[in-house]
Amino acid sequence: MAHKEKLFKLENGNKIKVEVDFHFDGFRYKYEKKKGTMSYYAFVTYIEKGKKKGIRVNNEDWLPQIQETALELWQDFKPKFTPA
Repeated sequence: MAHKEKLFKLENGNKIKVEVDFHFDGFRYKYEKKKGTMSYYAFVTYIEKGKKKGIRVNNEDWLPQIQETALELWQDFKPKFTPA
């Protein structure tokens, strides 16, 4: 599993915390279209200014931030090929 968290500051001074988890366990098994090979989970927490704990919010409202975080996570873990 791979995990990444990213904070986004909002115009009103509040923040959202985006957490993305990729689960790669399926790569160990023979590929089957029924099961797929990879799954991911995204959690978005809205943090009001001055509060340590936030509330879980609807992911659909923050898709651009989820995509940005997921792309950064993929960049961290994708294979890097170099000439031999």
